[in-house]
Amino acid sequence: MSLHVHCHISGAHFLLDLLARLRFYIFRKELPVVLKAFVHGDGNLFQNYLELEEALVWVYFHSNLQEFNKVECWGPLKDAEAPSDRSNQTKTIDDDADEL
Repeated sequence: MSLHVHCHISGAHFLLDLLARLRFYIFRKELPVVLKAFVHGDGNLFQNYLELEEALVWVYFHSNLQEFNKVECWGPLKDAEAPSDRSNQTKTIDDDADEL
């Protein structure tokens, strides 16, 4: 079981390309807050199905810039709510395509 989160970093408009680094930073910084709110909002669901807290969180950052076009595994949902250094859990989306 897993939770897949998609974040649009850049592409489709030149202004998004100019702000890609800032958008990537903001998404990575604030996503733990979003995940915590998600768990809190669906508290009854998580109380009835405790195994959902163990679901792996996969975050897809979509960008036309290679630097920000990547997938990160943030671990189980119960741990993904807390910010941490995730640099060792990163793959570019192109790396995943090569493995298929």
